[in-house]
Amino acid sequence: MSKLELNLCVAGDFAMLLKAGMTIKQAYLCNLLSACLQMIGVIIGVAMGNVAMASQWLFAFAGGIFLYVGLVDMVSQRYNYQECFRKILIVALY
Repeated sequence: MSKLELNLCVAGDFAMLLKAGMTIKQAYLCNLLSACLQMIGVIIGVAMGNVAMASQWLFAFAGGIFLYVGLVDMVSQRYNYQECFRKILIVALY
């Protein structure tokens, strides 16, 4: 990432945390914790990537996480559409 993209990502995360109701100090601490955990994850990922058997499990785990996030997003949108459709149907029938 370039420096500009990195600054925009951090500012976006910070703004979302503030909008969620955190204080400035809490938002800074959460960003710091997130950055530290990312570095730990990189170190573990690089160490596991050098082991042939572990890299297969790492790819499977990463693929599973991507599928989980995508499916959770799709399912939540589906329920929102069903609720909206139900309300429209009730209004149309009465």
